[in-house]
Amino acid sequence: MPAWVAQLVERFPEEEDVASSILAPSTKMLLVKTRIGPSNIAGAGTGLFADQFIQKGTITWRFNPGFDLRLDEDYPASLPEIAREFFYRYAAQDPKTKKYTLCLDNARFYNHSDTPNTCAMGSEVSSDEQDVALRDIEPGEELTIDYRTFDTGSINF
Repeated sequence: MPAWVAQLVERFPEEEDVASSILAPSTKMLLVKTRIGPSNIAGAGTGLFADQFIQKGTITWRFNPGFDLRLDEDYPASLPEIAREFFYRYAAQDPKTKKYTLCLDNARFYNHSDTPNTCAMGSEVSSDEQDVALRDIEPGEELTIDYRTFDTGSINF
């Protein structure tokens, strides 16, 4: 079992199947029911909201290579300016690999919080990414994450 999975199991011991659910393949990106709407965070624009109860320890999002994009750090330079603006707004650049991840579903509407209700987790083995609920999240609550944990563009956020 990768060390990061062991950490998550240790962090959420009441979740009996957390390791198997993390290591099982997925065919979706967002793994919980959500909706988008005006964010409750000043200046954030659109936000992502829970459309179901989400229990602490639940995987809310997982990178799917058949659906999402992982691109080299020089990719944005190949885009026309208007496309590059969109790309930089919604893509995240991994501080370690310098590769960009672009979500093609509504996961791109997660907003930053210094006290987020989800956290980004990575795999030391495959560098696959996923987000996990840090606490119970009620229906209608905005899903937030700390951008600084996974995006070089947010290091000085």
